[in-house]
Amino acid sequence: MFDKVDMRHIIAIIWVVCFALLWIVFAKALPYKAMNSDLTTLEQNIKNKNWKQADRNMKSLKATHDKYRKIIQMNNATEIYTNFEAVFGQLEVTLENKQDSAIEYVGALKESLKLVAKAFSGP
Repeated sequence: MFDKVDMRHIIAIIWVVCFALLWIVFAKALPYKAMNSDLTTLEQNIKNKNWKQADRNMKSLKATHDKYRKIIQMNNATEIYTNFEAVFGQLEVTLENKQDSAIEYVGALKESLKLVAKAFSGP
């Protein structure tokens, strides 16, 4: 039915189509926009020293992170995700203690979010 060259082309086309579909699924499923929005709001509340609202924003960010944690790990199981989780924990502690250094952790999370919550991001 098929000779070897035709079968190789079919396998290559199927592979490309499956990769594109997987890319689209991850792009739609990952919460980059939601987490970035939460981090921006959190940053503004820390700048204004509105600690109660910052605590509410942190709970919202944590809920979003927990909801999408498995899909983020499936997409990106590199060292940057481990670093992201460590900085996330440090942010929680600094917010509990109402420290101004929390804004540094928000900046670090925003930068690492570009690699953590985008489909097939680099290392």
